Amino acid sequence: MKKALPALFLFAAVVAVIAWDRRGGQTPPSWTPFSSYSQPQPVPPETQAEVLRALGLELTPEAEAAASAEYPYEPALMALGYGEYDWETDTWTPTSRQVFYMDGEVVTIEGMYDLLFQGLESISRDELTFTEVQADFSGADWKMDTGTVPVSFRVNEVEGRFEAVWMGDWIDFGVLDTVNSCLTGEKRFYFTYGGQGEIIFYCDAAWAKDFTAQTGLPLWDRQDAGMWLP
Repeated sequence: MKKALPALFLFAAVVAVIAWDRRGGQTPPSWTPFSSYSQPQPVPPETQAEVLRALGLELTPEAEAAASAEYPYEPALMALGYGEYDWETDTWTPTSRQVFYMDGEVVTIEGMYDLLFQGLESISRDELTFTEVQADFSGADWKMDTGTVPVSFRVNEVEGRFEAVWMGDWIDFGVLDTVNSCLTGEKRFYFTYGGQGEIIFYCDAAWAKDFTAQTGLPLWDRQDAGMWLP
């Protein structure tokens, strides 16, 4: 699924250039941006690190190395939240418990929603538990990339159901709206776009507002609050 902004803004994204190491797992050696939401002024990487740490984020060396002065914050956050995928065991391991980045073009098709919920659970830092995750691909047309994929889950014993649009190896991030509708506390999953995926945080509205004020990146808690093209 592609994203676009209104006519007043340029098309925005940050593209992740991923190296797939089939011997030792999946590693992102570089994150190459080509645009920005509102063409912000350059921010030195060291300033980005200071701002993100002031927001309470713990940066890895990989995240600091990925920071781009010309396109602030997004590449660093993408690298921080990307995690590691082991092709031999078909398992994903988070690299942060504060931010989760998921590429919209998934590494595992039938496990795409399992991976998403694993990432969401990891950044909830033991506040949320996702169980009974099921995705039914029987209604998906694998040749034409049409149809739907019913997704069901429980989060802290609250049941959620979502009819995902089948787009081949692309995930339907609309499921995050259903997840948020199941949450009863002040915290929710907020996201901003990064490359062809989403940078996701689990936080309250006050932290999301502060994050946007400090970084200039918008955070939404509803998919329809962002701008999408089919």
